[in-house]
Amino acid sequence: VKALRGWNQDDVQVFASAPKKPQATALAPVVKSTAVGGVATAPTATQASTLKVSASEASTITMVDAKRGETGPVNEPKISQQSSTPVTATAPPVVAPATTVASTSTTPSTSATSPTPTPPTPTPTPTPTPTPTPTPTPTPTPSALPVQAPAAVAPPVKSNTVAPTSAAGEDLYENVESIIIYRGRALQMFGGAPQMTQSLAKAINRYREELSPDINIFFMAVPIGSDFYLPRKVNNGVMREKLAIDHMQTLLDPGVKFVAAYDRLAEHTDEYIQFNTDHHWTGLGGYYAYTAFADAAGFDALPLGELIKGEIPNFLGTLYQRTMAPALRNKGDTVEYFKVPFKTEASYYPAGSNTPVPLTLYAEYARGGNSYGVFLGGDFPLMRIVSEVKNGKKIAVVKDSYGNAFVPYLASHYEEVYVLDYRYFVGNIKTLLEDNGIQNLLFAHNTFVMMGSYTAQRAIGFLTASPGATPKIIAK
Repeated sequence: VKALRGWNQDDVQVFASAPKKPQATALAPVVKSTAVGGVATAPTATQASTLKVSASEASTITMVDAKRGETGPVNEPKISQQSSTPVTATAPPVVAPATTVASTSTTPSTSATSPTPTPPTPTPTPTPTPTPTPTPTPTPTPSALPVQAPAAVAPPVKSNTVAPTSAAGEDLYENVESIIIYRGRALQMFGGAPQMTQSLAKAINRYREELSPDINIFFMAVPIGSDFYLPRKVNNGVMREKLAIDHMQTLLDPGVKFVAAYDRLAEHTDEYIQFNTDHHWTGLGGYYAYTAFADAAGFDALPLGELIKGEIPNFLGTLYQRTMAPALRNKGDTVEYFKVPFKTEASYYPAGSNTPVPLTLYAEYARGGNSYGVFLGGDFPLMRIVSEVKNGKKIAVVKDSYGNAFVPYLASHYEEVYVLDYRYFVGNIKTLLEDNGIQNLLFAHNTFVMMGSYTAQRAIGFLTASPGATPKIIAK
């Protein structure tokens, strides 16, 4: 399954079960801000302390997005909002470098590991040397060193195969636990038949049947970069993500507006739209998807130059934590985010609660492996963003964590943005839309999530859930 479907820590939910209980996985909630872009000038001492974690947590910090209920029962590390372990940022653990098996086979010297001064008894060697030196090297006869299996060599951490390419003019790549490492970037291998999109397409079409025709419904598939960056030797030039997305589009009701994010991102593959060490797209990738959504929704996207850029350096993401590949550690990432030039207020609703908890649109205090959390502060069952754009327009977005880097741009065009994480939201979407006068509904899912039957089950569940389970939003 790994080899066919790839390894998407965040959202892959093939053969999945629902999470045991909906809950938020996020950075520390922070006080609401009315500064430009809805960003707090500085976190309080309490907020800052919640981001300081132990060394063991730091090595897997982005796993808060990883291995959800969709991937089966996994013990998921959490960031405790009450954590106060004051550690400074530390470098990731030093690991044995990945070895290219195709070159030479290294065999360990038995006498190098023997602590006894007794001389070894070599079979073919004419004169055994009784010296206890740690590196006795016998005469370089071809038969003197027996050829052993590569497993005898200490393997790199979490690495199972290393497959160098031999095609002329093509760089080497590595396959580490079904993650392809190519030109300093970690890539997941997307697979599966396009027909696997049928379940989600049927679910979304049901929304078109049951919701008022006055409500605009959009669907956006987010590519994971498999088509854009995998070496040809791996994918044989087959654009599997594109095939699946195009098939999904043919299945959707004509009344569902399709957002061509894949095509827009394909125009910018030479830009920094995908992280090197993490499975998510970047803030710039989210921006280009936002321009594609603007085309589908009928408004003009803000030029990138009108947004306020911020950066968080030294980011090593989920795919580095999975592979511990030195090539990824050397390349690293910088988390870029582009703040909208409008004041915003944001809050989230814990599952089963009608009490909002304030936070900010951008958690600029995020650091280290937690840095992707700068977008929305993490994943919550339900968020509500109120912008100073007073135009009466409202939109609800059903998303996975890829949506986090996309949603903030919408605050430039909608007075209210409701953000539902499909893994954690509890309630009835029809009730949410009707009670709050929401006129637009967007489903935004990465291609792995788009293929999963669990995604469709959750979508249908939001239509049939008890209206009473839906959080009551009290507008100020």
